[in-house]
Amino acid sequence: MHTNIRSIVKSHLLRLVAIAGFLSAVSACSINQPFVRADDSPKLNLSFIKADIDDQRAAFAQFMAQELSYTNEAKSEVWTWLHKPNDESIVKPVPDFMGQLFASHAGSTSVLIVPGFLGDCVDHQSVPFGDGITRPPEQGRYMAYGHYTDLGLHSIRTLTLPSQATSHANGHRIAQAIRDQIQQAGVKQLVLVAYSKGLTDTLYALDEMASNGGVPKEVKALVSVAGMVKGTPLAPQFRTLYAHFSPLLELFNCSASDGAEISDMDPSQRNAWLSSHPKSKSVKYYSITAQALSDELSPALKLPYGLLGGAQVPNDGQLLTGDAILPESMLLANARADHWDVALPLDRYPNPLIRAVAVGRSYPREALFRAIVRWVVVHIPDAIH
Repeated sequence: MHTNIRSIVKSHLLRLVAIAGFLSAVSACSINQPFVRADDSPKLNLSFIKADIDDQRAAFAQFMAQELSYTNEAKSEVWTWLHKPNDESIVKPVPDFMGQLFASHAGSTSVLIVPGFLGDCVDHQSVPFGDGITRPPEQGRYMAYGHYTDLGLHSIRTLTLPSQATSHANGHRIAQAIRDQIQQAGVKQLVLVAYSKGLTDTLYALDEMASNGGVPKEVKALVSVAGMVKGTPLAPQFRTLYAHFSPLLELFNCSASDGAEISDMDPSQRNAWLSSHPKSKSVKYYSITAQALSDELSPALKLPYGLLGGAQVPNDGQLLTGDAILPESMLLANARADHWDVALPLDRYPNPLIRAVAVGRSYPREALFRAIVRWVVVHIPDAIH
């Protein structure tokens, strides 16, 4: 009897705590002033593109528009889901040869998806870019990507990582997963898609590999999706509260806290690490940022959205948009979505209460993911011979 009650509670109401995370759960009682203001830093306005960024948003929108035309969102214009890079942006058809090039390379391409902070709290249903069907986590990491079979890729899966581990610890795990993946027969090209804190973890992995014999030649690209490139101003503000809160997450099938993972999200630590660890030149880097509008937010993200400056400072409810761009990367898109909606299928969560609290506007993330994969595969130099 007690086991059944515990299972029901974990699967429905209490998982809401794991989904919402500590930022929304603990801050409402005492914080009502934003940590970031529009006039605090000139770089945080709408012109957040850095000089070392290759802005390809207009061109990438062609791929996204093509994917939308294949789905139920066929009637929605691409700029419904992406922020326009400029008023003159015109979406042209993707050239036919791009499709032929992708088809010729897809079968040798493997995609590894790296989940984010607290990802294993919801991996029974919401793995990044998955189909949103509830399964045992060990099955969902593969089966949740069956709706991409038509792409003809060698494989797609999300990695199994303890979501409250430090980036150093997870980086070691990711490095080993990369080595294992490229040993599989037929894999000539590996694409990494890292979501949220998974981006930080993946950078540690590539740095470890670079220091131990070099990044394997099969690793062609790293795509950051709402990646915690430069951390979040929310992290240092809630470090103490998180230390008290994090042990409770273990009750909801979340991994145990390492005790230091919150420091990996501190902007000062992230900036210092980026400055002292140059990226591998053999890998091509891409960025997908997110910027929510106030009426498109998940309700549970409204408070942190406000703390990050609200509508005056572009953010996704967890990260500042300008701080989610990898240095020296190609910027593919600034999604009109919040931090969860851009990657997690919480809009298909079986419990309506969680859907009501954790869902913004049901972003077409499958179309975004397909566009990412197609773009990356056809644009990697020396792809597959």
